[in-house]
Amino acid sequence: MSKLIKLIIIFMLSTTLIACKAKKLTIELKDKQIESAISGTEELAEFEALFEFSGELDDKKKRKLEAIEEIVRADMDIEEFTITGDGSKTQVEIEGYIPISTNKNLDTAWYMLISQYVGKTHTVRFTTGDKYHDLSRKIKSVDSSFVPKEYHPTTIKFKAKNAEITVPAGYVDGKPKVMWSNTVDGRVVMRFADGIFDDVGGTFLYNQK
Repeated sequence: MSKLIKLIIIFMLSTTLIACKAKKLTIELKDKQIESAISGTEELAEFEALFEFSGELDDKKKRKLEAIEEIVRADMDIEEFTITGDGSKTQVEIEGYIPISTNKNLDTAWYMLISQYVGKTHTVRFTTGDKYHDLSRKIKSVDSSFVPKEYHPTTIKFKAKNAEITVPAGYVDGKPKVMWSNTVDGRVVMRFADGIFDDVGGTFLYNQK
C-alpha cells in the first residue's frame, strides 16, 4: 500500500472519529424569552439531546462516558445525563439548558444567538460559543470518537402569542418550507436537518413586538 493511500485512509478515519453528531436535538423556545434577550436579559432555553454509538456498553466505554459526563456537567447547565446500552448500541441522553443571548462571544459551548437583522427583525440561531473548542478538546483527551460536532439535526419547538416569524428553509410542522412566514399564536415546530444544516445552525427570523 502506497504512503499516499495510507495517508488518505488515516485522514478519513480521523475525520470520522471527530464527527459525533446527535441523533436528535430538541430546544424549547418562547417569544417572551426572545423579547427578554433583546432587551438585554440573558435567558435559558431547555434542550434535550440524544447521541447513539454502535457497540455494546461495556465497562471500558461506560468509564469513558462517565468521565465525559463530568466534563460536560462542569461546562454546561445539565439536569440529566443518562447512559444506557442494549447490547448492540449505546445511547446517551442529555437534558439541560442553553443560554439565549445577543452576545456574539458568549462563554458557553452552545446557545441561541439573537442578532438584529434589519429594523425590528432579528435572527434566532443555534450556534457554538467560545467554550465549544475547549469542551471538545477535553472530551478528545478521553476518547476522540465522542467529540461532538458543532451542529446537529435540530428541532425548535417555539411557543408564542401572535409572534411574526419567517423560516428561510427547513421543515415546519413536518412539511418542507422555503421562506415560510406566519404569525404564531400557540406553537410551531421547526426542524433543521441534513444538507447545509450539518455545517450551520438552524435559523429563523423573529419580528420584535
